[in-house]
Amino acid sequence: MYGVRNRVEKNGPAIRDALRPDDRDMFVAELRIALAEADNTLNLDPVNAVIDKWWGQAVLTANPEIEAGALADRRRIAAGQRPAPSGHL
Repeated sequence: MYGVRNRVEKNGPAIRDALRPDDRDMFVAELRIALAEADNTLNLDPVNAVIDKWWGQAVLTANPEIEAGALADRRRIAAGQRPAPSGHL
């Protein structure tokens, strides 16, 4: 639909750097909890789940035009209209 101009690697530092400050704090807190759990269990699933949960938001934050387009599409759909053609606001 909307092209990704700014790529965000799927790792903790890249996601943290791409997020807004309020989201960044929540991400770091969740990641620290998951890392502690992984340290105790040797299971990385909780870490991967946090990365997966926040990566999409990081991509949207790094590409505000995508976020704006998605919000506009949601508003159109809620109003009973069709979403904009691909790549158009």
